[in-house]
Amino acid sequence: VAEELHVVTGAFGYTGRWIAHQLLDEGKRVRTLTNAVGRDDPFDGQVEVHPLDFQNREALVESLRGADVLYNT
Repeated sequence: VAEELHVVTGAFGYTGRWIAHQLLDEGKRVRTLTNAVGRDDPFDGQVEVHPLDFQNREALVESLRGADVLYNT
C-alpha cells in the first residue's frame, strides 16, 4: 500500500510550516508547493518542494499528482 501524500501550500510560511511539522511528526509523507523554492529549507530535506505557479496549469497539475490530502494555507 502506497504511503499517503499530504501537500501543504506555503509550508515555508507560518501556518503551513506548523501543519507540515505536525504531519512529519505523525510520520506522513509531505510535499510543499511554494513561491520560495530557493528559500532555506526548515525541514532538512524531509519535505518534497515543488514550485507553485497558478499561471502554469500543467506544472500545477504535475505538482499535485499523487496527492491524497491538500492543505491550502
